[in-house]
Amino acid sequence: MHENGIKISAYKHIPLYEKYLEMVKDGEKITYIVANLSSIFDIGERTVYRLIEFFQTTAVI
Repeated sequence: MHENGIKISAYKHIPLYEKYLEMVKDGEKITYIVANLSSIFDIGERTVYRLIEFFQTTAVI
């Protein structure tokens, strides 16, 4: 995983990013997605934005 640019600590958030991609594909607005994921995964909205940015710039899923 390290070779793919994924930090070991970020591994636990892959389901969040997969759900994000699914919701984007369904045409949901980013603000709604972030609020929803924040609630589902019990983390702050700013953290969700950071994780999305991290996975978009460093990972290939």
